[in-house]
Amino acid sequence: LRALNVPNDLQPMQPDPLPSLTWREARGNDIVWARQHFVPWVLRRLRHQSSGDNVSAKRPEALPVETVAPAIDRRTGPGTQA
Repeated sequence: LRALNVPNDLQPMQPDPLPSLTWREARGNDIVWARQHFVPWVLRRLRHQSSGDNVSAKRPEALPVETVAPAIDRRTGPGTQA
C-alpha cells in the first residue's frame, strides 16, 4: 500500500523466531534432508534419468474438452449490473 501511496496503519508481520538447534541437531536434519532429497537426485543424474521418467499420464487417452457454462451471480441476475 505504501508503494501505491495509500494511507494505512498496517504494520509488517514479524515471523516467529526460528527454533535454536544445537550443532548436532542441525547436522542430523541435514543428513535427513540429504537422504530424502539429495541422494535420490544424484542417483537419477548418474543414471541419466529424469524425475518424470516412469510417471504415467493422468489421462493417457485424448478426450474432447468439456466446457462448463459460467456461473450466474444470483444476487444480481443475468443482464443486470453489479
